[in-house]
Amino acid sequence: MFNSQLPQKQRGITGIAMVVILGFVSMVGYAGFILIPIYLETTKVDAILDDVKVKFDGKPTSVGSIRNAIGKRLNIESVTSIKEKDFVIKPVNRNLQVSVAFDREVRYGGNLYLLVKYDNMVELGQ
Repeated sequence: MFNSQLPQKQRGITGIAMVVILGFVSMVGYAGFILIPIYLETTKVDAILDDVKVKFDGKPTSVGSIRNAIGKRLNIESVTSIKEKDFVIKPVNRNLQVSVAFDREVRYGGNLYLLVKYDNMVELGQ
């Protein structure tokens, strides 16, 4: 009548486990999708700081010329969320330090937000 043999070793995952895994993957994927523009903006700001370092390091310069170069690069790179006045240029030990820091909040869903903090600086030898 009934087969008294035990079933062979089972493999795979259940449908419920698959739904849970897909839910986590989709949540992380959605977060990545809405953070891509902010990530691209931070890479552009990194490139601007690197270019300022290459252009002005070891050369006598003024704060105005650095700020002007930053403003031009922000325009070229189409970065509209920060302005050249957001870059802090201050003297440190006979050098100039150019830094920028900003926070971005992105709505994830409902009352849940993702917060991105950015802080970077370069030091220009004079």
